[in-house]
Amino acid sequence: MKEIELSSLATGVPIIELSLGVKEALRTFEEYGIYDFLVVVKDNKPVGIVYKFDLINAQQRPNLIVGDLVHPVMKLKNVVIKSDELVYLLDFFNFSKSPILLIDKKGFYIGVLFYHVVLHHISLFKETAIPLFQKIRSLFGQDYYFYCFYIKSLKGFVEAYGTSAGESVQKILYEDIKNSIPGDISLSLEEKEVYVLSKHRVKEEDIRSLYEEFHKEFTLLYAEANPLYIRG
Repeated sequence: MKEIELSSLATGVPIIELSLGVKEALRTFEEYGIYDFLVVVKDNKPVGIVYKFDLINAQQRPNLIVGDLVHPVMKLKNVVIKSDELVYLLDFFNFSKSPILLIDKKGFYIGVLFYHVVLHHISLFKETAIPLFQKIRSLFGQDYYFYCFYIKSLKGFVEAYGTSAGESVQKILYEDIKNSIPGDISLSLEEKEVYVLSKHRVKEEDIRSLYEEFHKEFTLLYAEANPLYIRG
C-alpha cells in the first residue's frame, strides 16, 4: 500500500504578518496577485487566514491590523499515512470546507490543505476499486457534493457478533443513506465505508435524522450490543 506524506498534498499559500496594517497587507496581496487569502503568522507560526475581501472592506478603518481580521481555521500536523486512509482526512474539514493549515512538529507553517485537492487524490487511489470514484474524476469543478460515512467501533462489533453481522449493519447504513440523500451511492465492504456523490447539499438536521434512523434499526436488531456510532 502506497504511503503519502500530507505535505505532498499541501499548497504553498504565502504568509503575511499578523501585525501588518490594512494598507500594507493589501500591498502584499497585490504582490502575490492570485490569492483570495493569505496565511497569517506570528513568530513564524500560523494563527489563521485573512481574506483580501475583508481587507478591502476595512480600508476606511486605519487602526486595524491583519490580526483583527484573521479567521481561525483548523491546524493539522504533517504525518505519513497510507493511501487508503486518505478518505479520513475529509473528516477534518468543516461543513463549509474551510482550508486546513498544515504544520510541522514544532508548529511551523508548511502549507494549506484544500478539500478539493484531497478529494482529487482520494479519487486517484480509489477509482480502480470503486466505480463511483471514476465518476468523481469526471465531475471536478461541477456543483456536486461528496459524502463519506463509516461506522466507528465496527471492528469490536465484528469480533463479538461475526463478519456477517458486521456486513449487515453496514448494509443498514447504506439503505438509510440511500433513503436520505439523493445521488450516486456506493458501499465498499472492503473499505467499510459508504460514499455518496450528490447535487444535494445535506443539512445538519438531515444528518441527525439519518443517524437517529440507523441507531433505531440497530437497537432493534442488536439490543444487547454496545452502541455503534456513525461518522461522516
